[in-house]
Formats: sequence, structure tokens, C-alpha cells
Amino acid sequence: MVVYGVFCLILATGAADWRVPKRSIYDGEFAGQTNQDRAVRFVVDHDRLVSLSIEARLSAEGCEKTVSLVIAPNRVVVGNHFDITTSAYRVAGTFNTPSTCSGSWLISDSQLPCPFSASGTWTAVRDPASTIPNITVTPKSFGSFAEIAMSWPSPSPRTRFICFDGTFFWLADSVNDQIFQLNRLGEVVQSFAPPSLNLSGLATNGQVIWTADFQQDQIYELNRKGQVLRQVNAPSGTPVALAWDGQMLWIADNLEKTLFMLDRGLNLQAQMALDDGVIGLGFDGQYMWTYEPVEKLVRRMDSLTGINQDYSYSDSSWPADFASDGQYLYFLDVANANGNTNSINAIPLPRSFQVGQVYNNQFQILSSGSSALQIGTITAVGAASSFQLTDLCSNQLLQPGDACALELQFSPMVEGQHNLSIHIPSNDPATAVTELDLNAWVGPTKVRETTLIYPWISNNTQFESIVVVVNYGTEDTTATLTAQRRSGPAENVTRLIPARGFLRETAASLFSGLGSGAGYSVLVQTASSDVDGVWVSNNLAAASGRSPSQGVAIRIPPYPNAANERLGYDVIFSYLPTSLGLTSAPVIINTANEPVDIRMRFFAQNGSLLLDDQQTLAQLDPLRPFASVANDLVQGDGSMLIATTDSPFVTGVGFTFNLFAEPAIGNVSRMERSFSKHKQNARLVYPWISYNSQFESIVVVNNLDESSQTISLTARRADGQTAQASREIPALGFMAESVETLFPEIGSGPGFAVEVTANSAHIAGSWITNNLETASKRSPAQGVAVDMNNPCESRCGSDILFGFLPLTDGLTSAPVIVHAATVPVDVVLRFFDQSGTCVATKTINGLEPLRPFASVANQLVAEGVGDVYLVASTSGAPITGVGFVFNAGSEPAIGNATSISFKPP
Repeated sequence: MVVYGVFCLILATGAADWRVPKRSIYDGEFAGQTNQDRAVRFVVDHDRLVSLSIEARLSAEGCEKTVSLVIAPNRVVVGNHFDITTSAYRVAGTFNTPSTCSGSWLISDSQLPCPFSASGTWTAVRDPASTIPNITVTPKSFGSFAEIAMSWPSPSPRTRFICFDGTFFWLADSVNDQIFQLNRLGEVVQSFAPPSLNLSGLATNGQVIWTADFQQDQIYELNRKGQVLRQVNAPSGTPVALAWDGQMLWIADNLEKTLFMLDRGLNLQAQMALDDGVIGLGFDGQYMWTYEPVEKLVRRMDSLTGINQDYSYSDSSWPADFASDGQYLYFLDVANANGNTNSINAIPLPRSFQVGQVYNNQFQILSSGSSALQIGTITAVGAASSFQLTDLCSNQLLQPGDACALELQFSPMVEGQHNLSIHIPSNDPATAVTELDLNAWVGPTKVRETTLIYPWISNNTQFESIVVVVNYGTEDTTATLTAQRRSGPAENVTRLIPARGFLRETAASLFSGLGSGAGYSVLVQTASSDVDGVWVSNNLAAASGRSPSQGVAIRIPPYPNAANERLGYDVIFSYLPTSLGLTSAPVIINTANEPVDIRMRFFAQNGSLLLDDQQTLAQLDPLRPFASVANDLVQGDGSMLIATTDSPFVTGVGFTFNLFAEPAIGNVSRMERSFSKHKQNARLVYPWISYNSQFESIVVVNNLDESSQTISLTARRADGQTAQASREIPALGFMAESVETLFPEIGSGPGFAVEVTANSAHIAGSWITNNLETASKRSPAQGVAVDMNNPCESRCGSDILFGFLPLTDGLTSAPVIVHAATVPVDVVLRFFDQSGTCVATKTINGLEPLRPFASVANQLVAEGVGDVYLVASTSGAPITGVGFVFNAGSEPAIGNATSISFKPP
């Protein structure tokens, strides 16, 4: 098993000992004579020449005098040499041994009556009474704040934020409003002004740079020249630090004591409560680093477990922000309360370990004082089974400058904490016993896995599902799929999915052991983070022989308090029709690790409560799907269902069936329990609404506010044709209206996008599109409206995935793409086949805002390539969309696109 850990050796005298000047092997008082038999004396203290006096007899024609030069140069001894030079004198010296020194002198005097200049040599010997033994142990640590390996001056006195892109450092001055690009030598390559005057935080993924405005609550995405590519609302009111961890953009809010995690599309994916406020963020490839200023702790956090490792930092200064190149941790040292920064410091990162591996480390004991160092008997106390000490130093007498070594072997055989304390006695008067505390913690590897849940997969004589798992990453991955019904045994299977490829397999083939019967959930787990999925369920008993519906797999994030628009404490089943021959059925899944109580509240269109059921789903088991026909639970024309749990998290899908049981699947939407005052009002986008002789849509808008809301609706076709409407929706009510009455003036024609705005953030929506020309006269499909102002929306981003576009077996598919930016954007389409080959690349040039692009996928890729999936990408503008699947009779299925972090080929 691969494990990770940290191996720290911290001096018992504290974590900030690097601030204390070290002693020198030349420390002491030296006395001697010049070539004129005159006195010379000097003192070395902690590697600095702190005082010097020298006498000289000077003569010129008709003139002679004696001078005494007494100075306090405070000059550092470089190597074994010092040199003090002014216009009036120069004294230089070289230490031949730690106790002997020789040099030269030159003294000038221009005063009358006897101006002169004279020079000579000198020698001196150290007074044995002034020598002091001193012990130095190196290295002091593996990743603690006891040892600075490198340091550079800051490019300005008020730099507060730092990040590293793999080649260059980026620093930001939040007072003088500058962003600097530095090379590894600390030299400024370029600088530019940030997009706002309230700079807070800096992060980069190597291609773009992110910064925040803590006053306006904005996140800016910049190119490497400082031009703004994108601007979005921050998920909190006071963003103070940023960091990119390779998958997520982390944002720290010091006042709310919360970490927020956004994906590459800047959509909120998770949030983590903190016990204390933080200053700075930095990612080292495995851990997040920050500083807790109250307790003066540098904190290393595991993002997946929440486990912290704290390092004390007791110096008067404090580390303001962090960056890493995978080998060193870099931090800005803020020297005083005014925020002046004096340096960029680097320390070695902690090491990683594997159970069963052997790690060798050498520690050097140096006689760093000015007299011999006597080492006593070294003892080790602690985890003898994990550590083996080879001692070459006990009872050794080390002359100044001499050293010996301790060889330490670490062989962890189990996970957990491994501690060892080494006691080194010596005749150093300052430290009679040097205590080295070695702390090695070994735990399991924290891989950012993907966990997907498919709430309801079918395998019986009437309904059959096709499960699709897309690996859009650059490496092959193995997926484990687990199916389980409401009760009974589960079945596990594994499948290898090639890089950029996908799994497409029927439920009957995947889970033959479960046999025919009621639907079941499917859990997909893989070590890759670049995996998503969809499924298509067909009614085999319909007149067409295969009436399709489509659902999107729900990602279960590994983080606590995760945000996902298809998962939450409260989720909305937007529309459950129960009249005019329609049947609906909610499917509810508990994704927690233990049984939870789920409350179901059904609301009528006018907002009245139809049913408050707190008993049916008491102690619903994890991942065991609950399904029920809504018609058996509530009466009326239709309802909105809010499912609630106090233990995260609940998800599901809502089925809608016509009189012939032709299905439509709609994913649930997450409902916010509370909304930050900084969150903007809702801005819903319905990518493709239909109104013609063949297809007609019903638009649903849910008001989750406690007061009635007026909504504005705008329809836009690709050719620029528009129509508008407004409606009043009662509190906790909803609108479900056909396009014919909603936009009568738009007339019959191609589909169009609909934008819904309201003076409330508590708005959600969905729609049902029916094919009126099928044998049933109303074959349904169902999509979910996308809130473009919601930072946790998982259905929009700069890269979106259309997980399944079938092109074979009589099926047709069509992607629809729309964006809500203010200017036209270019969209790149990349189609991949099942083996992972990119079979087509197309570019949509200048897609106009809120005007949908739609095309039949069969016409975008060459014939004969088989089924595909699509990744649509922009340079930063958020896009959204839906993918249609049609059978030979044009019976539709709608599936929303999913925001992903895509790495282009």
C-alpha cells in the first residue's frame, strides 16, 4: 500500500532557532603584535569581528608619532577572512587555524605638521580563556520552521501574496497595487497593475493567474500579462488568500473561518469549516499550508481528511503566504505589524514514506565553537522497531571545525505515528543536552478519487439501462461499479476504461448476477479524478420498441460540506406531474455512510403544503434507492418536492411518464438553506426550449423564497428573434406553463434559449419537452435549468462534458451549447470515441450571448466512428448546454452537460 507522511526533526529549543546567530569556531579574544612590536587585539563573537585595536609608529622626514586605532567594525567573518577598509585605514586578517590569525595593516594620516602613510603586518593568538565549545546539529528538520535553506529580498516592501507556476514566482503588493513576476534568482521579469485596488490572494495553474478583491467580493482570472479573462462572484464576503492544488482553486475567508474550493470553471464544489482564522495559502503537491496568527502556528492540512499537522512559529515576524515547487516551501516573511516584507524564504518540504520501505538519513554534529567539543554518550528513546541509529559520535572529542555523523534508518512497517527522541550530551555551556525529537507519521495515500452515483438503473422486461462512464483524463483507469437494490445483496464488477475513452454497457451485461427486477443504484469508484458519467434508460415495451430517457451521474465529493448542484442537505424535485394521464416518481438516495432520516415535503403550484412526510424515509440506508409513484402520495395537477436531511447528503432523480409509460428523467437540484448576502440573484438559463408542430415544451420555475416573486423570462433564438414574459409565483410555489401561452408571439420554429431573472436567489427550474408526433402523441424528455449566478453550479463552466452522444443502432444525438457572457465567445468542440481517439475537432466562432448553438452530432463527426462523447471548451467564459438523444422515431431524451476540469490534448 502506498502511504504518505512527514518525518520531522525539531530542536527542543524551539521552531524559530534559525533567527539566533550561530557561534563561530573563531569566537574569542585574540592578542598579538605588529611587525613594529606594537600591540594588536580583536574580538570575534558569533562569527562577527566586533572590536579591533592596533598601534602603529609612524614617521616622516623630521616627524614621528604613535597612533592607536580603536574601532568596532561589526564585520562578518567570510570563510576564514575579514577585511575592514576605509579612506583612512585598512586592516585585513586570515585565520590560519581556529586559534591563530595573521594579516596586514595600512594607516594614513593627512594632518599637519606630519602627514604620513604607513603599512605592515601582524600576527595574533587567541586567549584560551576566551574560547567556548558549541554544538550544531544539521539538518535541524525535514519541513519544520527551524531552518531556512534559501532567502531572497522581496521586490517591494509590502508584498503579501506569492505563488509559483513551475518556472516563475508571482508576487503581489496589496498596498502599492503591483503584481511581480520573478525568476528563481529573485530577479523581476515583469510587473503590472492588478485589476482592482483591494488585492487579496494570488494563485496560478501555470496558464492563468487568479486574484481576489476582498472589498468587492470578486475573483479575477488573468492571463500572464495581467489582462482580465474572467470575473466572477467570490463564494464568500472576505476572500483573503488563494491557492491552486492542481484540481481546485482554494479560497480562504478569515472572517467566516471557512475554506472554499472551486473547480477550474470557478464553480463552488466544497467548503470546509476551520477552527481558527488563517493567513496565506499554499499547496505543496500533497498538502495545503497556511498560518494561524493567534496561536502562531504554521499549519499543514490534508484536504481529504481534514487532518492538521501544526508547527510552532514563535518569532516576532510571521509568514504571510505560501508557495511550493515540490521540493521547498516558500513563504513571505512579514517583519512587522505594518506589513513590511523583508524576504522570500525557503524551507525543505516534509518527506513522504511507504510502509515496508527503508529510508536513510544522516545528521551531522559539528564542533562550531572556538574550543574542543566533548560529546557524551548519545541515547535514543522511542520507536526502536521503526528507527535504527548508527552512532559514530558518542564520547568523541571534536576540535573546532570537526564533525561526526549519526546515521538514522527509518523502516515503517505500520501506519500511524512513529516517534524517537535522541539525547546528545556535550560540554556546550549553553546546551548541556541537545534533544532531537523525531516525529514520523505514516498514513494511507489520499488519492482524490472520483465517486459517482447513478440513482436508478433498470434491468427488466420493460426497462433497460445503458451505463456510460467517461474517462476524459490522460491515463487509463480502473473503475469499480457496485449495484444494489433497496434490499438484498450487492454486486461488484470492475472495468478498465482507456484514457479519453468511455465504458458503454447494458445493466444486464454489467450486473448479470442481480437478474431482472426492480431498479437499483450504481456506485462507481475510481482513483482518477477525471471521470464522469450518464445513463440512458429505454422503455422496451413502448410502441417504438425503445423510448429513451437520460440521466446524469452525480459526483459525490470527498470533502466535508461539499457543494454540488445535484447533491445537498435539501434537494428539489422541480416538477412531479400527476394529472392528464401523466405519472411521476421521485427516486431518493442517501449518500452518507450511515442511515439517515429524510423528510419529504410536497408543495402545490400555489405554494400550499400538500404533504409533510417524516416517516416513510426514516433511517434510509446508504445507497439503497427509494422510489415511489407521486400519484399515490399526493393529489392534484402536480407538485414540487423538497427532500431534506440533517446528515449529508441526499440526491436523486425525478421520473415523468406519459400514459404509455414512456420515461423522462430529470436530476434534482440542490437547494440552499441560507444564502450569503454576497450571492447575486438567480439567473436561470434553459438551453433549448421547443415550440413547433413536432416538439413543445413546458417551462417550470420554482420559487423557494418565503415571499412571492416576480420573474422575467426572455426567449432568444439563434437568429436573434426574442420574446419576453413575466409571471408572479407565490412563495414555495411554481409555474408550469406551455410555451404556447408563455411566448405566443415567438411563433413556431427552431428551439430557443430562455433566460429567467428575479430579485431573489431562491429560484430554480426545469422543463419537459414532448414529441407530439409519436404514437403516444406526447413522448417526454426532461432537462434542468442552470443558474449561471450560482458558484456551486456543476452544469456550467469553461469546459463542459456531454457524456454520451450515440450515433449508431438507429440513434441520433445533438448537443446544444449556450453561454451567458456579455460578448461573443469561441467554443472548441472535441469528440472522442470509445477507445479514446479524438475523432473530430470543430470550432464555433463568435457564439452570441444566450443564442443557442445546436447541431446533429451525426453531421459533426465522420460516419462510422461509433458512439462518442463531447467536451466543449472556451478560453474562460462559462458555457452550459444539454445533449439530446433520439431514437429512430425521434422520441427525445435530454441530459444536462457537466462542468469538468479538462486538459486539452
